[in-house]
Amino acid sequence: MRRYHKQEKIGALKYMLLVVVALFAALDVANAQQVRRETLKYHEGLYLDRYWSDEHAGDLRNSCKCAPAAAAETTTGGRISTNGQRQGVLEAGAHCSAVTEDRRTPAMIFMFGGGFYTGVRDRKEYLPYFHFLASRGIQVFSIDYRLGLAPLVEKMKGAASGKEEAHSAGPVDGVKGGKGRKSGKIAAARQMVGLLRKSIDMAVEDLFRATAFIISNAEKWGIDTSMIMTSGSSAGAISVLEAEYALCNGGEEVEPYNYVPSGFKYAGVVSFAGAIMSVNGKLKWSSRPAPMMLFHGTADSNVPYDKLWTPFGSLYGSKYIADQLTGMTAPHTLFTFENATHTVAVSPMKENLLQIAAFIEESVFDGKKFIANTVVDQPGLPELKRKLKLKDYIKANF
Repeated sequence: MRRYHKQEKIGALKYMLLVVVALFAALDVANAQQVRRETLKYHEGLYLDRYWSDEHAGDLRNSCKCAPAAAAETTTGGRISTNGQRQGVLEAGAHCSAVTEDRRTPAMIFMFGGGFYTGVRDRKEYLPYFHFLASRGIQVFSIDYRLGLAPLVEKMKGAASGKEEAHSAGPVDGVKGGKGRKSGKIAAARQMVGLLRKSIDMAVEDLFRATAFIISNAEKWGIDTSMIMTSGSSAGAISVLEAEYALCNGGEEVEPYNYVPSGFKYAGVVSFAGAIMSVNGKLKWSSRPAPMMLFHGTADSNVPYDKLWTPFGSLYGSKYIADQLTGMTAPHTLFTFENATHTVAVSPMKENLLQIAAFIEESVFDGKKFIANTVVDQPGLPELKRKLKLKDYIKANF
């Protein structure tokens, strides 16, 4: 049986109405229920903030405890169009069983943005998102992680202010002494990619540490460890996507990842302007990832919407990932914002709360298998550059 749900291209006026509805809904929920917060140390020098609502603890998750159907009907998926069409995927369905007695709740781990050199876990723009989820019965954990590019940026700032020699501030030491300008640029690009790779690995390692900490306290906090999701903004989005990619590939590109129990999988991923980095060519998935919801602007110069290629390693953005997942008939939702910049790393946390809630309820909790592509068109915006190069990435981020 083939199931369709048509999603038309959203115009500016229609989208603004959706935004207003989402904002009022978020305010109603936040005002109705008090969200509590506590700060905890999960590793040396690293902390997390836990957000939860006692009154609604477990309500959303336990209203429908999902499990694989014993004799589920199989849908027959075909070609997924890029005009917003949504349909079933070649996958067994799911059904809902009785509410569990212990009323354990789902959890969302969030990672902030900041280019792997700055950022805070409690940025005020993130709070509507945290409160919205917590008020709906999802415990939120906004975590610190090590910022691997911070030393490099400090050197660059020092050189710009004249406190250090200019050559020490570049992505590579001794570029001026290389065999000409071209060889210096190649060496700089190679080391920049290497530093970024190392920074991503550090962030992913800390995500796994935080996940292990949450699992170890799951009984005390009443968390369903089979329903731990991840979410992130910009660098944080890169990190959560990288973690999912590592789990799907046995840690081939991200080491170490063995902080979490053997066989552990995240239940879902919500990414705001994220990407996956590979130094071994195109992305290859050994197993299907968790359901993903990907938000991205087509004119993002900080994180590529499609891909940023270099000979030493490449970043593959939301569109590229979604295209791969479509080819794998792996459930996911892509929100494309036409001609939007890196503002999409934050804006959906206020403007798309209802869509996020629907994704979590349908794709994560209920186990429905959908591929959806929604394009938000905003006529009148100036046409911006879309193809991203390494120099554009460095200029935008540093």
